[in-house]
Amino acid sequence: MIGLAIVVVLFGLDLRQANLPLLGLCVVIISVTTAGLGLMFGSIGLVMRDAIIVANIVYYLLLIICGINFPVSRLPGALQVLAYSLPLTRGVQAARDAAAGATLGHVSGLLAGELLVGAAWALGGYFLFRGLENWSRRGGLQEAY
Repeated sequence: MIGLAIVVVLFGLDLRQANLPLLGLCVVIISVTTAGLGLMFGSIGLVMRDAIIVANIVYYLLLIICGINFPVSRLPGALQVLAYSLPLTRGVQAARDAAAGATLGHVSGLLAGELLVGAAWALGGYFLFRGLENWSRRGGLQEAY
């Protein structure tokens, strides 16, 4: 809410046509789906001392690849495939459409795809966490700090 208020004041974002409840739903869905990605890469912290480096790389890749700063359609084909396999890409597009006044029916496919991709990353993150947890216990890596 604070970030949205800052954007409205500093950059003059016009939200008169926006579907604010749908925009809020998009923000919630994006938060949930990117948490799955965070679990995936956060699991690396169990076995790596400087896991924040991985987190920073992923953060900047998301900013570049997922359509935050420029449309995904301007990326090369291989990066477009990567963008649509990551959470955030469809959610950002749905949020932009909601800010332009779209209805739930218009963005439901984007949000469903976002939830599906987020669930896949969360499932992968869960299994990676369990695997690395067992590996770090066997190798005594949790005491490396």
